[in-house]
Amino acid sequence: MRRFLPLVILLGFFIELAVIIAVGRRIGVLATLMLIVGGGIAGGAVIRSAGLGLAGAMRSGNMRFTTEAAAAGFLYILAGFLLIVPGFISDGLGLVLLPARVRLWLARKLMDKIRPARWQQNAYPGNVIEGEAIEIENQSVNRPDSARDG
Repeated sequence: MRRFLPLVILLGFFIELAVIIAVGRRIGVLATLMLIVGGGIAGGAVIRSAGLGLAGAMRSGNMRFTTEAAAAGFLYILAGFLLIVPGFISDGLGLVLLPARVRLWLARKLMDKIRPARWQQNAYPGNVIEGEAIEIENQSVNRPDSARDG
């Protein structure tokens, strides 16, 4: 797949360009340019909103950060980047990713695909070993003979 990725990106670029030309012929060059610039401005606003939301959650101190929340946040920023990229197909994909329900649903689906089965369930309930640790800087510790033999 890595070998074909540049070809897929190039093909996507040409498809976006063809759609922009077709839309430009249909509604006019000025209207097409306004839509492309408007999409870029909207994408910048989405990315700024994502950054401000994260900063506000960090300042409040009650931020609950799970892997699904991280994936949904990534998808929100991805939506902003897709809106910034000139083209109507990428704008359409960005608009699809904007609703929170869609992002959360897609984040759950993505996490189910990449999360190993042992992460989804608590495979070792009750196997907790409690202990204490004492950190001593620049000192040697003399252990009893029984600890050295073990």
